[in-house]
Amino acid sequence: MAKKIFSQIDGGTLESIAKILADTSFGLTGTELSRFIPEAGLIDVDPTITKWKRLFNSFAEFQNRTKTSNLILRFINITMKASRFVGQNEKFEFLRGELNKRLSFIGLTLNESAVFNPVDISKTIQEAEQRVNRFKSKLQNRNIHSKIY
Repeated sequence: MAKKIFSQIDGGTLESIAKILADTSFGLTGTELSRFIPEAGLIDVDPTITKWKRLFNSFAEFQNRTKTSNLILRFINITMKASRFVGQNEKFEFLRGELNKRLSFIGLTLNESAVFNPVDISKTIQEAEQRVNRFKSKLQNRNIHSKIY
């Protein structure tokens, strides 16, 4: 079976994904970036710069070289693996919700098992927000802490 090739992700979406994943409060640490960037098959272009720029540059280098986003999506899968968040469900759901807002613009969503599923592409911010609001109501039904919203 042939491996699916995913199209490039536009720069704005790529930047916002990098900012979420490298967020100071909820995102990856510098040490985790040093581990996960090569694990995903990406190149750590400049490990001395700000975390989100470091991650964005790794993403952009890969896309510019291959014209695909496959390893970027692999990076998200690796870093959002549910087993990494045992005891940190609120953090997982926050990151997943924020990522899903951006991923909806490329026709993907990250499910509770950290697996990508296809969705209709969001064309507006309102469409992306509505998807998250549906997700938010599911969280409210589960009595998730209010800070996560």
